[in-house]
Amino acid sequence: MRSIILFNLLIVILTFTSFTPVKADKFENASLLNSFGMPGEIDLPAAINLPDGQFSVSPYAFGGTIRVNLSFQILENLTGAFRYARIPSAVGNHRGYYWDRSFDLHYLLNKEKNILPSVALGVRDFVGTGA
Repeated sequence: MRSIILFNLLIVILTFTSFTPVKADKFENASLLNSFGMPGEIDLPAAINLPDGQFSVSPYAFGGTIRVNLSFQILENLTGAFRYARIPSAVGNHRGYYWDRSFDLHYLLNKEKNILPSVALGVRDFVGTGA
């Protein structure tokens, strides 16, 4: 059992480790992510996408709510995020807390041009516990 866990851990490390050097300008710009782990500011979504192939992990804590976001650029114009949160509640199902998970998708239809603004469509929290 232990060897299977170590083997899986090795596979994950090798999968997410790049064998080519990465220049500093290739790293993500964390200011692009809102508190839900999607492109935007604070809690507002924005019609922008992340750099191609980017994978981000971002924590967020406010007023007792703790949220961990896993964001990823699936295709050139398609961004996704999986979120897991602990939300305080007097009648929560586990020691006064609700545990919520959700999934978001965001598709950039049109990038900003001289005359036209950026346009994106998305769904928020469409697969989750609904808390």
